Amino acid sequence: MVSLNSVLRRMSKTIDSVTGERIRVVLRPHPATGKVKIDVNQIEQMIMNLVLHSCSAMPEGGQLVIETASVEAPSQGRMCNFILLAVAHSGNEPEIEKLFEPVSTGDERLALSIAHSIVTEHDGYVSAHRTGEGGCRFEVLLPRWSEPVLLPRHAESGDAPSLLLVDDRDRVRLQLHNFFEAHGYNLLEASDEEEALALGQVHEGRLDLVIADEFQADTLAANLRRWHPSVEALGVVSGPETPGKNQIRRPFTQTALLDRVSALIEQRPKLESASAS
Repeated sequence: MVSLNSVLRRMSKTIDSVTGERIRVVLRPHPATGKVKIDVNQIEQMIMNLVLHSCSAMPEGGQLVIETASVEAPSQGRMCNFILLAVAHSGNEPEIEKLFEPVSTGDERLALSIAHSIVTEHDGYVSAHRTGEGGCRFEVLLPRWSEPVLLPRHAESGDAPSLLLVDDRDRVRLQLHNFFEAHGYNLLEASDEEEALALGQVHEGRLDLVIADEFQADTLAANLRRWHPSVEALGVVSGPETPGKNQIRRPFTQTALLDRVSALIEQRPKLESASAS
């Protein structure tokens, strides 16, 4: 049982490497999507097949948008909860109604047929339709895991704060990802500074806070302000916290980190209002 958002973020470097410089990649993970029960390797293959097909439809470049959401849709005569994964590209699809048909030739069409099979094996649905801009949008619906989900703190307002966590430990990133998203935050994850800058560049919308080691937090936030002018930094320190700086001393609990982040997020509107006046 995993979050599709975490799967996408782990794949972000690979997606960037296959799309190249001519294609602009935009990630729009919704913070309150919940979890799905999946074979992660198969779902990663399905996502990559959709991405590779989208790239082939844009030989001169374009835009690729990948987003998630929580939706309700009819299934077997009743409304059910699904997690939506949408992959939209700005290229041309001449035979959109035949995209998922198995064919004997053409690796690209075969890739879509395999993607279709993977989705149906997970009791899901996949479709394709043209967008208003002339491109194509693939929509994958996977059954949402029925575990009771904590009511996100910020989800009702639709204005979930976005955080960027930089940590080279996969286990720590996964634990914090699940914890913060359960409390209504949109958590981006990076293993190093290079990946963090790449994620910050493709992230649409506001980025509120970067959480990183004390030696890189301020520098990273300064570089990210090229795309997100209001982003702040929270430095993780090994020694005593410096008065007046946004820091948290290790070791700390997840709850302690959440409380510190929440305090920083909540004081920002006050600071921005005072600055404007």
